[in-house]
Amino acid sequence: MFNDFKIEDYLTKRYEWEELTSNFNIPEEHRQGTVNSLEWFIKNGHKANSLRNGFDKAMQIANLILGDIHGSSKETTKRV
Repeated sequence: MFNDFKIEDYLTKRYEWEELTSNFNIPEEHRQGTVNSLEWFIKNGHKANSLRNGFDKAMQIANLILGDIHGSSKETTKRV
């Protein structure tokens, strides 16, 4: 599951993502750094949050975590 991350790395990045997005416009069910929430954020997070401070960093972290979880067999969707 975690190809390159140690569990501590994952938890640290997840916490950082949750802190960065704490004031973002995100539905309550997607506020925790779960796989489903990170996928939702990558797909929909830009709609109301792209101009917020920390958005690019939060997107980078979400892509990093999901890229590691899914491995090279599944690429995460990036916002263009």
